[in-house]
Amino acid sequence: MRKAFYAAALIAAFALTLACKPASTSTPATGTTGAKPAKANPVIVVLNVERIMHESKLSKDIQADLKSWAEGIQGQLQSHAEIIRKAEADKSKSPKELDAMKSELFQMQQQAKNEFQQRQEAAADQMKKAFDPLVQRLAKENGWDVVLNENEQITIFASNALDQTDFVIQQLNAAPAPSPAPAPETPKS
Repeated sequence: MRKAFYAAALIAAFALTLACKPASTSTPATGTTGAKPAKANPVIVVLNVERIMHESKLSKDIQADLKSWAEGIQGQLQSHAEIIRKAEADKSKSPKELDAMKSELFQMQQQAKNEFQQRQEAAADQMKKAFDPLVQRLAKENGWDVVLNENEQITIFASNALDQTDFVIQQLNAAPAPSPAPAPETPKS
């Protein structure tokens, strides 16, 4: 695991070194092109996505729908549990019937839990479908090159102006292949 981590770190450092070299004005003899010229003043903005996801009208509407659904299901489950409690208290049902009722309540709870999880995932997808295109449109309209999520330290959007992937791939492809690691020696008996 450590070897894989070090290899990945080495490759990343190599790629970063190549990407940070000044752009070449001529095409090398190998047919590769230089890195794109760096944008003079890239615009980097930070968004607090957590706040957006909690404070936006769309998010509040989605949360209200989820809450309303959950309260309705909880009422149904509580009603069913109350019927079981009454049946136990007045001994109007046989133990076998009570077990069946309890089993039914358990299944209802599991179904509700699964459906709630599916509704949460659908809500997240709905937010993502609204949020991602909006951020991309705002980035283009406002000249943002990179949009970072403040809370998670991740990139939400990056314009192609900063992308050096093609250059790094060309350099990596042109570099001589590293020699394979020697095979470990087997102990002699």
